[in-house]
Amino acid sequence: MSEARRNLPHMPTITTELASPAVWDDIQHALSGGGDGRGCQCVWPVLTNKEWEATDLAQRTALFQQEVASDRPPGIVAYVDGEAAGWIRVGPRPAQRRLGRTRNIVATTYEPLDDEGVWGVSCFVVRKEHRGQGLNAALLDAAVAFAKDSGARVRATRSTRARPSRT
Repeated sequence: MSEARRNLPHMPTITTELASPAVWDDIQHALSGGGDGRGCQCVWPVLTNKEWEATDLAQRTALFQQEVASDRPPGIVAYVDGEAAGWIRVGPRPAQRRLGRTRNIVATTYEPLDDEGVWGVSCFVVRKEHRGQGLNAALLDAAVAFAKDSGARVRATRSTRARPSRT
């Protein structure tokens, strides 16, 4: 092997998988690598403040596990060289009730808040040791593809439409 080839950095292989009971342990591994993922169990976006405050970690984990086992996957897990490394929540906006209660979203959307065709991303988690490798972009690409395949429409909000003119 040439000296130049030996000094090339390893290019990780990034793959993604829809959430399902078969990858539950991988989702948990991805959520436990730093940040709020482990404690949140990615149910914060689906609960009201009152409901969130009334739950503990075991209850949030059970809620999330039920959601992962449902007919509609709540997100996607990313792998780096086969190791679970990241997570993204994506789904219809009405199922992520907190989005409809977020002032900025309410103020900028053109779509009805209860429109099942409008999807949202409300959570990104990447394990510390895998940050800086392009996982957020890979997760977002997979989430957009999943949303489109599931019938979501792509719409811009006012904030993305209102661009300053270049004069």
